[in-house]
Amino acid sequence: MPKTNQIAGARLLLDRYISALDQRDFQAWLNLYHPEGFYAVLRRTEYETGNNVLLVGEDLRRLRARFESGESRDKRRMLHSIAWIVEGKEEGSILAGFTLWLDGRPSNCGCYEMRLVQDDQGQMKIRRCTVILDGDVIQDTVYLPI
Repeated sequence: MPKTNQIAGARLLLDRYISALDQRDFQAWLNLYHPEGFYAVLRRTEYETGNNVLLVGEDLRRLRARFESGESRDKRRMLHSIAWIVEGKEEGSILAGFTLWLDGRPSNCGCYEMRLVQDDQGQMKIRRCTVILDGDVIQDTVYLPI
């Protein structure tokens, strides 16, 4: 896929990603993933040092259970915003800066690192999403995907 098309496609995918989370439409969010997709959350410190200590690291089956549990535990209103999108270092990967607001207050910010693939129908899907949080101290329990 040409790189300009990759960024344009990634922008649309990210719009659907944050919209599904903000609307708590978790099935639509899961549908953005490749069947072998993986989701991880870690601090930038661990990311940059190669430390494998994850706050969250789950395949799609475990993510479904996280939604069921998280929905009852975290009722705060979510609003995600994307600041920028650039090509990643690996072929088929992108980086996107984000901020997450919970109940009208900034909660987390950082970067999504996504490895994107095309499925059998030619649709862009997320093979791996790594959420890299900028803060050294994570104030909130991560009940729901960021």
